[in-house]
Amino acid sequence: MLEVAPLRTTTTTFQPSLAYNIGGGRTAALNCEMTHNWELPAGRQWSIPVSLGITQIVALGDRFLQLGGRVTYNTMTQGAAGNWELRLNVTLVLPQR
Repeated sequence: MLEVAPLRTTTTTFQPSLAYNIGGGRTAALNCEMTHNWELPAGRQWSIPVSLGITQIVALGDRFLQLGGRVTYNTMTQGAAGNWELRLNVTLVLPQR
């Protein structure tokens, strides 16, 4: 017979976000994704990265793309991440049907 171990929750996550539509297809966003790991030793339990990003909608023929970038600073880390992170993204925006 198959035995299943009981589920345990060892992390808590809280992610407040703020986005502002600048106009002209641009949006700025501020994000903080706080994570607390209850099983790590004191001093390493929190991970608190703070991100600031901007996106722009551009036309490519009859299609639209969202181009964006985000810089993140890890104010506190659980030891496995660097202090800074840079992300660049391209998203195809599909029409609503």
